[in-house]
Amino acid sequence: MGNRFLVLVFLVAFANIQAQSSFVVVEKPLPFSYWATSFSTDIIGVNELFVSKHWEKFIDDHGGEALLRSMVEGDVEYECLGVKVPFLDNEEDTIYTRLSPNDSMTGVLLTIWIKRDDGTFYSAEKDPKSADKVKTWLLQFNQKLAEASRG
Repeated sequence: MGNRFLVLVFLVAFANIQAQSSFVVVEKPLPFSYWATSFSTDIIGVNELFVSKHWEKFIDDHGGEALLRSMVEGDVEYECLGVKVPFLDNEEDTIYTRLSPNDSMTGVLLTIWIKRDDGTFYSAEKDPKSADKVKTWLLQFNQKLAEASRG
């Protein structure tokens, strides 16, 4: 009986590790504009405060300033000004960010929208290959979070 319990605990722990290691970014058109894309990712095992602190640092590392605009009922919203987005020719863009508890209450849902310096919102429709670069950029942020949570 004791060995079965240990095996069961190991399998559950292994399944949780595997589930947390997957990284998915979902792109959606904004409701008010077909030519604007939001990118969302589910960050498991952390809270909004932890993600907020590291998001502000990530934005700072890219030459921007993260201004807290709202903190209501678990939702945290930022307007990140002057962000030099590497995959968009390092132009100084604005990134709108929302952090909220994910649906299962096991982490944070991070959603971003990128407003270009010409006033238009970034759209994956205009350049589908660049959408992969947005995902890679968010993966870099996720990796920094993983490193920070371990150490």
